[in-house]
Amino acid sequence: PAPLLTPQSLPFPTALSCLSTTLTTKGITSKLLLGGTPQGQLLGVPLPMLLAPLQPGVLRSVEPKALVSYNHTIHGLRLVVSWPTHLQSTSHALAAGLDLFYTRLSPSRAYDLLNADFGYWLLLLTLVGLLGLTGVARRLAQRSELDRAWS
Repeated sequence: PAPLLTPQSLPFPTALSCLSTTLTTKGITSKLLLGGTPQGQLLGVPLPMLLAPLQPGVLRSVEPKALVSYNHTIHGLRLVVSWPTHLQSTSHALAAGLDLFYTRLSPSRAYDLLNADFGYWLLLLTLVGLLGLTGVARRLAQRSELDRAWS
């Protein structure tokens, strides 16, 4: 049987000159729809927000935090490319026109990155302590087993 294709239009509040989506290594992370505007701005809109049902007569609006290019203008924006990083939560994005703009995007936040103030020494100390307690518990269990064998 032939696949059933159904067209779907997504009303967008502004014109777009180019379009792409974020890509991740395994495709688990939620996606951003990357759109370049004729004014030279790069927008990153969550795909679930665009696919949500829209009430009649209501226009979608783009939040200021959706501006991926921040306050930079990419003159003559005509291409947006995305490729995965070695981290699952992060994707590279490059916007090209007369200018180049590069950024890393984390649509689902950077859930696989550690903070700069992560306590590595505390983790190491906890690991050494647990290994030590495991050794002590093993010796106590062996001694208890030996005492039971003699009695």
